[in-house]
Amino acid sequence: MNLRESICGLILAGGAGQRFGGQDKGLQILAGRPLADHVLARLAPQVSQVLISANRNASAYERAGARVLADVAPHPGGAVPIPGAQGPLGGLLAAWAATPHDWIALCPVDAPLLATDLVARLAAARQDGDAAVVCRTREGPEPLFALVHRRTQSVLAQRLTAGERAAQGFWRAVDARELDCSEISDSFANVNTPQALADLEARLAAPPAQSR
Repeated sequence: MNLRESICGLILAGGAGQRFGGQDKGLQILAGRPLADHVLARLAPQVSQVLISANRNASAYERAGARVLADVAPHPGGAVPIPGAQGPLGGLLAAWAATPHDWIALCPVDAPLLATDLVARLAAARQDGDAAVVCRTREGPEPLFALVHRRTQSVLAQRLTAGERAAQGFWRAVDARELDCSEISDSFANVNTPQALADLEARLAAPPAQSR
C-alpha cells in the first residue's frame, strides 16, 4: 500500500466563525471559490479519502465532493452527535468512526495555501512507536496540522469526556512528535478574519513580480 492509500484527510470546519460575525468561515469566498474548496483541492491528492468536519451547512460542504461529519462526544452507549460542542477533537473522534484508515491527516478549513506535500512530510517524520506528528514553525506550534494514528482514540475519548478539548493538550498526552515546517510557514497562513481574507484576495490577484 502506498502512502496516499493509507491515510484519510480531515478538514476541520466545525468552528463558530466568531471572527466572521458568526458566518461559516469555510464557505467564505476566496478567488471565486469557498475556502473549503481551496483546502480540499490541495489535500485530496495527498490522501485516499477526505472527510469534512462541519456542524452546519452540511449540504454546502458536500458540494465540494467530500463526506461531511458533525462533531461527536463520547457516551457510555457509544459516540453521540453534539453539534458545535466539541471542537477539533470532536471532529477527529467522529472521523475515526467514518474511515477504515489507521492514520488521519488533519488541517483547518481556513488554510487555503496548504502545502501540497504536507502529508508526505508528516509521514516521513514518523518514527517507530509514534502515534502522532504535529507541525510547528518558528512562530510556534500549528496544532491543527497533524498526522495521527487510530491508537490515540482512547486517549481522545477520555479527554473529551473530561471536558478537555484543547488540541495542544491532546498532542502532549499522546507524546506527539513535532515537525519543524518553518521552510513552508506560508502554507499555514490562517484566513480567520475578514481582513485576512481581503488581504489574501488582493495578494492572489496581484500580478507576479517581474524579475530583473
